[in-house]
Amino acid sequence: MTAFPVRYADGVVKLQDNDLESAGFGTIWGRTRSWSNGSGYTSQLSPNGSGMVIAEEPHLVPFMNGMSMSMAVVLTGTDALFFDQNGGNWQARHYGKETLTQDFMSGDYILTDTMGVYLPEMIAGMAV
Repeated sequence: MTAFPVRYADGVVKLQDNDLESAGFGTIWGRTRSWSNGSGYTSQLSPNGSGMVIAEEPHLVPFMNGMSMSMAVVLTGTDALFFDQNGGNWQARHYGKETLTQDFMSGDYILTDTMGVYLPEMIAGMAV
């Protein structure tokens, strides 16, 4: 990123703001909204508006990589984790240590971070 909210490599803009934040009830929570002009980061059907991504509502973007299936877990308007399907497993790209698995009973995808912690906000509604 530059001093301005533009990524030099591809010109993607990142504007971010916290709409709501609280440390009440013993846990920090809130709503972090970002806008981006980067293709693939936002959903065409986003109820949050064109180019808007909510950090607390990550989503999956499946895509073909040659002849194999790949998945992006979009975290913000400029941040995503990429996984490639290898057999029945998802392999993190760029030597990532995160894991992506699918609960075949519910159809949901589960993202586990590098500390081995399930990210609970990632479990619900992560079906493609």
